[in-house]
Amino acid sequence: MFETKAPLFAHGLITVIKSACSLGHFFIFHYSAVYEYEVFLLLTSSKKTSPGPDKLPYWFFRYAAAELTPVITHLIRLTLSNGTPPKAWKHAVVTPVPKVTYPQNLSDLRPISVTPILSRLVEKLIARKYLTPALPTKLLEYQYAYRPNRLHNSWPG
Repeated sequence: MFETKAPLFAHGLITVIKSACSLGHFFIFHYSAVYEYEVFLLLTSSKKTSPGPDKLPYWFFRYAAAELTPVITHLIRLTLSNGTPPKAWKHAVVTPVPKVTYPQNLSDLRPISVTPILSRLVEKLIARKYLTPALPTKLLEYQYAYRPNRLHNSWPG
């Protein structure tokens, strides 16, 4: 394993959100619309997962949620208003995982990047709150992977 700078999904989301706002796809969009109760629920529902390069474990966010919520809410609002996530969120621990039994080339390896847990939680919040509602419903009609409460055998028609 080694540390490297990795592109952050949240940075791309912020760009999409800002461009969607400038195109008028959102009727009302306020960066301060990230509420403390949403952040608290996000923190307390964090699941067991690998820590990123900051080495902060999932239980830190879960059990210290009451104390961390105001600070993290402020950080999320600043990130959205500036359009730039903190530099620490752009770092990842990258582990090469073989695609084949005996890898011979770099193309035989798949990179698994583990970003800080907080950046992953913020990405989830941004995607749920801003990105998914902005996508056309028709586009998501046949999307079943990575969507809660959608089964592959519940296709329409």
